[in-house]
Amino acid sequence: MKNMLCRFALIFLMQMSARAAWHELLLNNGFEQGAVTWSAYAIQSGDPLSAGIVNLGNAHNGSWYAYVGDYNTSHFNATGAVRQVIFLPSYCTTATLNFYLNVTSQETAIYSKYDRMGAYLRTYPADVQVGTFHEWSNLDKDPNGIPNRYAQQIYSLDVSAYAGTQIDLQFYANTDSSQSTTFRIDDVSLQAYVPDYTIGVSAGPNGMVTPSGNVVVESGQTLGMTATPSQNYIVDKWYVNGYQQATGNTTLLLGVNANATVYVTFKPIVYTVSVSAGANGTVSPSGAVSVNSGDTLNLTASPAQGYVVDHWTLNGTAAQQGGTSYSLKVTSQNTVDVSFTVALYTLNVAVYGQGTYTVNPSGGKYALGTMVSVISTPGTGYQFSEWTGSQYSRNPSFSFAKGGADENLNLYFVPPLSSLNLNITVANSTPATIGLNMPTPPSWLTILSDPTI
Repeated sequence: MKNMLCRFALIFLMQMSARAAWHELLLNNGFEQGAVTWSAYAIQSGDPLSAGIVNLGNAHNGSWYAYVGDYNTSHFNATGAVRQVIFLPSYCTTATLNFYLNVTSQETAIYSKYDRMGAYLRTYPADVQVGTFHEWSNLDKDPNGIPNRYAQQIYSLDVSAYAGTQIDLQFYANTDSSQSTTFRIDDVSLQAYVPDYTIGVSAGPNGMVTPSGNVVVESGQTLGMTATPSQNYIVDKWYVNGYQQATGNTTLLLGVNANATVYVTFKPIVYTVSVSAGANGTVSPSGAVSVNSGDTLNLTASPAQGYVVDHWTLNGTAAQQGGTSYSLKVTSQNTVDVSFTVALYTLNVAVYGQGTYTVNPSGGKYALGTMVSVISTPGTGYQFSEWTGSQYSRNPSFSFAKGGADENLNLYFVPPLSSLNLNITVANSTPATIGLNMPTPPSWLTILSDPTI
């Protein structure tokens, strides 16, 4: 029952501020465990029974209660205390004492305070009084002298100066030498108020943070936050109240003692791709190229004249044969190299008529600038006529430097010429005869006559 009453008191105090945390500081609140965690003793020359924790049938609830003052009507000159040492939470601001008090007294005065009791806070172990919740006297006695009729007492103190230290709650009484007064104490609760603060937590694009939104945290506590970047991103910076607090960490621990805002940003993961080209060409871009993770790096190779791309390697392994362009999706650090080889150009020869040819050197493909010789050999009944195409020559054999492109040559052979008589009549003149050495006109030769000439 007494524990339930303590919970009711806690609920009452929490309702005083929905944004505060209340901490019960006392143990054995209702004395039902006797003197466990409590001390009761007479002070100096006071009556030996000036304070106690007893089971005499006058409890507010249960069986046990504490008293200070005169043990009964036959005792006087009491100086005693009931106390418990507690620890005030760090960052607490207020302590609230909530208990039930019964005062019975033989004093009849209506104005004079002969017998007194106070509820105090004292430092520990120095035992210096630093706060007074309230003081009572014989004037607060039950009007009918009923020893188990209690009245609830609630008082508060500012304890911020002693937050984080041990302190002593003390009920202290002193009575005079006549007319006894007994102060009975039961169901004691001492709670410290620790304010809560709101931490506004948010994340920038390309990631999230947990927890997020408005997070309520008790003063003095530590709020742990975890940032989770999106794929290909990492945590960049943490900001607290607009000021940079940390860089690169996925977690942030914030000691809370005021309202605050926390913001975390993210940035792309950046990898370095080392790009190089072998001899006889270049590549662009080259060197140490910074690329955001997940992006594609497009490379272009430019061979020197007379060279072509041989192959591309990625991290030392062949990745592509030939081609002046290479694309790489970047998800890690990489090394790309392009190599070049001599370009070979084709020489094709077409033969017209009867005959053959020889090319030296043979093979049909040649590097730029290679000296190539071509030699014609007419067939039976034919003779060399000419070379045409990418090269021209009237010599049966000739040499030339190979150009930087594929080339086509045409080789012509024709029958040999012999005597041919042509009658040509010139207007208003006597006929004339022209002789041609052609025994048989070749099929490609057509002779036309025009009688009108």
